[in-house]
Amino acid sequence: MRDLTLAIPIGFGKRSTKANFSSKTLNVSILVAIVVFGLVYFFEINALGTKGYQIRNLEQQVRSLEESQKNLKMQASNLESINQVQQEAQKLNFVPSTNVTYIKDSDFALK
Repeated sequence: MRDLTLAIPIGFGKRSTKANFSSKTLNVSILVAIVVFGLVYFFEINALGTKGYQIRNLEQQVRSLEESQKNLKMQASNLESINQVQQEAQKLNFVPSTNVTYIKDSDFALK
């Protein structure tokens, strides 16, 4: 006769899941994600700080250029004044014009 014994297979008590992720793999992947996001955050904060520094320098340049523009406008208005023009004309020995002849439109050949 045959010996009838109950044999239990080797993997009988274990449940099989579709995805075999161990807790170690999950922990490592979370740690890698935290490090990556931390590095991205660090580089973004560094870039923002650098841009703030550049903006501050550009604002100082704008203020400086506005001040020089203001000074140049004052110089231009002083040089354009009637008194200044008359003084320059006297320095250059200009004389007032006399006998001014104006040309009329009808004197031209082409219109």
